[in-house]
Amino acid sequence: MKKSIAKIVSVLLVALMAIAMIPAVSAAVTIDSTTERTITVTNQYAGTESVDNKIASADLEFTAYKVATFEQVGNKLVYTMTSNTTSTGLNAESVAADVTLSTSAKGTVLTQSGDAFTLNAGTENAIYYIKCTAKPTNVKQVESVLVQVPNMYDEADGTKATEWKYSFTCAPKAKFQTTGSSKDIVLADGSLVDSTVATGSKGERVGDDVTFQLEATVLGTTADPMTLFTLKDTMSEGLTYNNDAKVYGVKADDSETDITSDFEITANGQKIDFAANAEILKSDLYDYVTVKVVYTAKVNEKAVMGSTGNPNTVYLEYDNDGDDKHDRTPDDTVIVYTYGVQIYKLDSDGKTPLKGAEFEIADATGKVLDKGVTGEDGKLNFARLAPGTYTVKETKAPAGYQLLADTITVTVNENNALTDGMYQVTVTNSKFQTPVTGGIGSTIFVVAGLAIIALGGTLLFVASRKRESK
Repeated sequence: MKKSIAKIVSVLLVALMAIAMIPAVSAAVTIDSTTERTITVTNQYAGTESVDNKIASADLEFTAYKVATFEQVGNKLVYTMTSNTTSTGLNAESVAADVTLSTSAKGTVLTQSGDAFTLNAGTENAIYYIKCTAKPTNVKQVESVLVQVPNMYDEADGTKATEWKYSFTCAPKAKFQTTGSSKDIVLADGSLVDSTVATGSKGERVGDDVTFQLEATVLGTTADPMTLFTLKDTMSEGLTYNNDAKVYGVKADDSETDITSDFEITANGQKIDFAANAEILKSDLYDYVTVKVVYTAKVNEKAVMGSTGNPNTVYLEYDNDGDDKHDRTPDDTVIVYTYGVQIYKLDSDGKTPLKGAEFEIADATGKVLDKGVTGEDGKLNFARLAPGTYTVKETKAPAGYQLLADTITVTVNENNALTDGMYQVTVTNSKFQTPVTGGIGSTIFVVAGLAIIALGGTLLFVASRKRESK
């Protein structure tokens, strides 16, 4: 009895295995060995050029790798793996994820016609692994597809058909690349802004350091690596690079790894290039979601004051096919603003400029920031100041003029500065008043002297009359 049961179980297992091996066959339907098999791949994202979520078909290439052949034996299919794959057990139920290509795999490039790519597979029964082997850099990935021809699946909804299909059409999905790059100014609290106001250098005064952050999305994959990945940064002449850049690889969980040594940093005047070297482009770059660069620059004496500001721009230049035509992201620009105070020294008539007046300017804490002397035009510029409240003090007046007794308080911001970024303060001086010869200054002494003489004469007359009466 036990042996009988064992035999029954064995027969059932064999039957189940046989069923598993014939997912797309019917005993009543025989494969036609003379009908040509074709596979067509369509570009569902077709566009005239590869931008955003469009793919120009001319930028695509699909290659078919024959990974298995099969025969119809009675009511079952028997599969044989080819040398193109190291996978085992592939059949009509398999999907692309089940396939691993061998290192020596050889395929056939599909023939392109418009937005369609076609493989004429002859009359052989086979399974093909369809892989996108060339794509534009705005595409992160195009899915691979596993196709059996002929098959008994309805390609529209995946259900089983009642007869063999000798032609198959598919439209692989694509994952588009976010090819953005950005530049920000990092404030002291770590926040990122598109503009800021900073002070600059003048004479012995040291200018502010401004911290910049660049970031670009990592393009490509290990299987489809980039041949060029360079952040190209341009500063205005009003900034001087401090040669302190650090490059970080940022993962999906926001963790960062210092990869500065994997980048060539080239500073040439106001231009700085941050280029991934050949080694990291091969594999390690794709461990990261973005690449981030942080560096500082000092505001210098060439900084433009006022509403124009000092723009700073970055873009990403990239490529994945090694040709001379490189792609690039749009420019992203931030602006560093700086302002100033202009002293305009005039005579009390309000018209005559006064040369040689010495002034100093101090910040809200009383710290003297700069000193200077008015020129022939009566003007003195305290340049490249951040918004805030300042005090201006005259420390020496022009010859013959009275020193200004009080300090002047000046509040500088983007709303009250002139078009050249200068907030103008007009200061007038009066001349010293000196006594005039022959005027009231001497008359008073004469009058006083005559009065004394008169008084003395009167006293002398009274005394002599008294003597005569005796």
